[in-house]
This record gives sequence, C-alpha cells and structure tokens, in this order.
Amino acid sequence: MASSLPKHLTILGGSGFLGRRIAQTAILNGYSVTALSRSGKPPATTSPVDSQWVSKVNWRPANIFQPDSYKHYLEDSDVVVHSIGVILEKVNYKKVVNGPGSGFINTLLSFSGNKSVGDDAVAAASGKLDTYEKVNHESAVLLAEEYLNSTKVPHPKFVYISADNAPAIVPGGYMKSKRAAEFDLMELSQHTNLTNLIVRPGFMFDETDSTSVRSGLHKVIDFAHGVPGIGSLVSPSISTQQVAKAIFSKLEEGTNVENEVVSLENLMAMD
Repeated sequence: MASSLPKHLTILGGSGFLGRRIAQTAILNGYSVTALSRSGKPPATTSPVDSQWVSKVNWRPANIFQPDSYKHYLEDSDVVVHSIGVILEKVNYKKVVNGPGSGFINTLLSFSGNKSVGDDAVAAASGKLDTYEKVNHESAVLLAEEYLNSTKVPHPKFVYISADNAPAIVPGGYMKSKRAAEFDLMELSQHTNLTNLIVRPGFMFDETDSTSVRSGLHKVIDFAHGVPGIGSLVSPSISTQQVAKAIFSKLEEGTNVENEVVSLENLMAMD
C-alpha cells in the first residue's frame, strides 16, 4: 500500500532570499519541510500570507560544513535543496542589496571594488568560509554526499541552485565555482541513484517587494533587456516565486526523472 505520508523536503538556506520561496512553494504543494540555516530562525514575515506558511516549516540551525548538525534531517528527505551561495566574496553585500533602495548608488560603488577571487581576507577576518569555492562548490558536493550516505528513500533528488551568468562586475570565480559544482554533482550521480535538478536563474527579485535595492536593479535590468540593440546582451530578471514554481513543476514530473539542467530561458517559459 502506498504511503499516505507527505513527501519531505529539506533545504539548506531555507531562510534566504530564494530559499524561503522554495520552502513556501513546497508547503503549498503538500510537502513537509525542514529548513536549515546558520541561525535556525525563520525569515521575518511582512504579510499574513507569509505567516501562514512560515508556521508550518520546521526551522532548525545547521552548519553546512558540519554534517553532524544536519545529516539526521536527510534520512527521510525525498528532496534536498542546496540554496546557499555568495555572488561576491564580501560579507555585507546581501544586507545592502536586499535593503532599502536609498543604498543603490553606494551598492554599485561597493560592488566595483570587491575583493579578488583568491583573496580570503574577508572570510578570515570574519571567521567564516564565505568564498566561492567553499560556499558555491564544496558545500554543494558535501551536502549531496551526506544525503547519499544518510538517505533511506529509493529515489533521492537533489536540487542545486546554480546561475545563468554573472554581471561583468562579478569576478569570474563566481561562475567557475557554480559550473564546478554542477560538474561534480553530475559525476556523483553517474555511479549512484541520485537525481540532480540543476537550476540556472538570472538576477532574481521578489514579487512582493517594491522598495529594496534588488527591486530597483530588477527594473533597470528589465528596461535594458527591452532596449533594441542592447537587449540581447542583458539577461532578463526572474522572480523567486517563478523559480520556485518551476522547481516543483520539474520535481512533480515523475519519480524516475533524469538529471536535468534548467536554463534561465526554460525557467522564463514555464508558468
């Protein structure tokens, strides 16, 4: 007899900008959800709608580089999602980008002066491993390996949030680390029963936000994308809600889904 229990999803980075929308969409699709982050705290809610789904998620603290802090959550997970990453090796940029729009110009200036790819000074000074190689690449492979070692489900599915491309102001190490993670995850699946869903969104915004720096950047990017002559050089932005919905459309296609890479173009084409 088929189990009546809901599917279970565990997400690393569940309180993050995209992660929270993945957790929300999972709840709406009938999953039970465990969301892991360094703090273990849910994101701040700004609407009654968010309050409803946030209360249904199991929020727990975990350190991606300390498997003992989370591997027990992976045992019965039908899906594990890696939704953590850094686009700049700098500890304060996320607060600026997701903060009030008044910091827009300062943000652009700070981006142009970011540390080089090989400079671990910021990470060392902060006591964190916030580098491209560690966060975007090594942590994803580590999580997938721990999932395989811990899982009890017959068809484990791993979702990796990669990227379509990067703006010119972002060092090349960002995309290098993303593609390296994709390669190693695909290699891992060749001799195991792991199925990878690799998603490559572009610049993301939240449909409920209209005041942050990110919201302003989204409008600028989409305006440039629509300008004849230069639009083809600028990738369109995409909402976190649309990315999350696309992920579950793919996950629900069937049990024996093959490894798949979903491009930004394909994400934009999905309802």
